[in-house]
Amino acid sequence: MNMKKNIFFFQWPSNLGGADTRLKDLITGLNKLNKYNLYCIPLDEFRLKEKENVNFLKENNVNILYWDNLPKQVDGYAISFCNFRLFSEKWRILKIKEMGLKFIWSNDMMWTTPEEMQCLNEGLIDMYLFTSDFHKQILENKSPDIKKNKSYILPNYFNFDAYKKIPKKKSTDKFIIGKVSRSDEMKFSENFPLFYEKIPVKNSFFSIMGVNDNIKNKYSWFDFNKDKWELLNENAKSSIAFLSQLDLYVFNANHKYIENQSRAIIEAQLIGVPTVVPNYGNFSNMIWHGRTGYTFDNMNECYYYINLLSKNKTLLKEMSENTREFSKKIWCDINNQNFHLENIFNMLDNVE
Repeated sequence: MNMKKNIFFFQWPSNLGGADTRLKDLITGLNKLNKYNLYCIPLDEFRLKEKENVNFLKENNVNILYWDNLPKQVDGYAISFCNFRLFSEKWRILKIKEMGLKFIWSNDMMWTTPEEMQCLNEGLIDMYLFTSDFHKQILENKSPDIKKNKSYILPNYFNFDAYKKIPKKKSTDKFIIGKVSRSDEMKFSENFPLFYEKIPVKNSFFSIMGVNDNIKNKYSWFDFNKDKWELLNENAKSSIAFLSQLDLYVFNANHKYIENQSRAIIEAQLIGVPTVVPNYGNFSNMIWHGRTGYTFDNMNECYYYINLLSKNKTLLKEMSENTREFSKKIWCDINNQNFHLENIFNMLDNVE
């Protein structure tokens, strides 16, 4: 009889940010497989009082531990997505290694930190994860020491059942265009309001979630007319509720920002919202041009595609159906995700 393997997630689920939502979907999928003993350890003890997240973990048969009650010795694997405090507060990763766990680290960003690279060079990271070939190429070019480490490409996973479109509360003749992100200035271009305002769709309405006071102050030179704009703070709504109101997801970010694998874009597609994105970075691997959305090389192309979808309701409906179905096949196969995880575990256990 095979014993269940232990997976310790040194991270905490939430509804904001790619890493934490990735964890949430992965836990849901792994629980369905019933093949692992799952554990979740937050960095801060106050997280244990977050009823919504605690209930989610309990419902998915995840054992919740804190650093004071971790086992001294245990067989298994420690996994963390983007939890950089494990390196800046080094005692944490040392504790993980003292427990006997093999540490699997996924840096979902397009940069590394000195503390992260120091721990890698000291042999504290057993497996370095990337989300795509593009991601691997960028990080290895920036930090060549990564090439010395064991590594693996583990694509994002999405729990398809969680992404059900919520019907709009009231019908409107507005064509709603928007996007969602963290309140990070790099997530917005320098001319962010004008980028949307110049879209040549007469009945357009712009809804943007992830706009805090700092971002509002940065663009205070622009008049965000309430008849045409809705600016929401982070998590003002659930991402599903927010994306469900959109007719089209249009990506905009600072020209210095490089997107890796935007979960928000895949979430939009799973709900059935087509996307229009710039043709750079890793976008071409997330968007099937002409089937699930459009990639553009210049602003004329961008505005052409948006105008096309706003006027052609048949095309918009067809693309909405395509994007949901194709994204489900590509991103929502838990057995495929588990195949990758087992490959990683076998590599760490030196199983041929």
